[in-house]
Amino acid sequence: MFNELERNLLSMIEHIMIAYIILWGLYIAIFRRIDSYSVVLTVFVLFSSLMTVATPYLYVYAKSSDGIMHKAVWHLFFIVIFIAEIKIISVMHKSFRIKIKKLPLIFAIGLAAQAGLHIIRLLEKSLFETNYTAGFYTEGINIVNLMFVFLSILCIILAANRNYQLDKKCV
Repeated sequence: MFNELERNLLSMIEHIMIAYIILWGLYIAIFRRIDSYSVVLTVFVLFSSLMTVATPYLYVYAKSSDGIMHKAVWHLFFIVIFIAEIKIISVMHKSFRIKIKKLPLIFAIGLAAQAGLHIIRLLEKSLFETNYTAGFYTEGINIVNLMFVFLSILCIILAANRNYQLDKKCV
C-alpha cells in the first residue's frame, strides 16, 4: 500500500509522536500545574495525536485519485487543524487567565508555518499542477516537527529553571 519513502515518513511521524507524549508526560508529572507551557503542550499533544491517527487514512484518500479534490482534502484538513490548534491555545490561556509566554508563541508560529506550507503546496497543485515545492514542503514539515520536540524539551528546562529561581527566593 505504501512505498518505502512513505513508510519511512509514517514511521518518523510515529516516533516523533512518542517523543511528544513522553515530553508532555514528563512536564505534567514533574510540575503538576496549569501554566502556559502545560496548556500549549497538552493542546499540542492532543492535536498531534489526532493528526497521527488520521494521516495514513487521509494519505490513502489523497493518493486514490489524480484529481485535485482528494489532495485538497489532505491539505485542508491540516490547515484547519493547525488554525484550530492555535485558536484553542489562545482561548485556553484566556480562560485560565494565564499570560502566554514566548515559547508557546513560538509553538503557534510553528503551527502557522506548517499551515502556510500546506497552503503553498495546495495552491501549487491546484493552480499550476507542478511539484516544484514538494521537497521544500516535505522538508519544511519535518523540520518544524523536529523543532516542536526541541521546544517541548525547552518547556521543561525553562519550567525547571523557574522552579529553581522560586526555591532560591524562598531560602
